Amino acid sequence: MVKAFERRAMQLESPFKVDFTWRWSRAHTVNYKTYNKLLNRGRQEKNADLEAGRSENQVYLIIDSFCEIEEYDRVTEVAAITRPNILVILSIICFVTEKPLTTFGFFSGFRQ
Repeated sequence: MVKAFERRAMQLESPFKVDFTWRWSRAHTVNYKTYNKLLNRGRQEKNADLEAGRSENQVYLIIDSFCEIEEYDRVTEVAAITRPNILVILSIICFVTEKPLTTFGFFSGFRQ
């Protein structure tokens, strides 16, 4: 078995703060500067953000997930394994904020 890591990011409309763990996933909110640092984003991505209307005052939801996959599995298996945890996390946030969130709202992420 190989340990795998996945990070997903989503821009949030409301400026609330979140920091909790569900099973093997951690959800937390960060500001724009921390978001860029966590996702190793360069100048081109920052310029694309400005063109897309994302501002430096926005809050971003980061979900870090860990799991184990077989050595012969593809890295894309991580998304399938972590999806149930992510859905629970989004459901909890939706319940508290009364705003709908879906997995389609994630616009960036990476796997390792």
